[in-house]
Amino acid sequence: NHLKVKSDFHTVAAGFRTVIAGFMQRS
Repeated sequence: NHLKVKSDFHTVAAGFRTVIAGFMQRS
């Protein structure tokens, strides 16, 4: 399902941004 893949991508992207934000805050 293309729609599910797009949804999963947004979920991964959101988690990735959260990790990056936390990493930037530590340094």
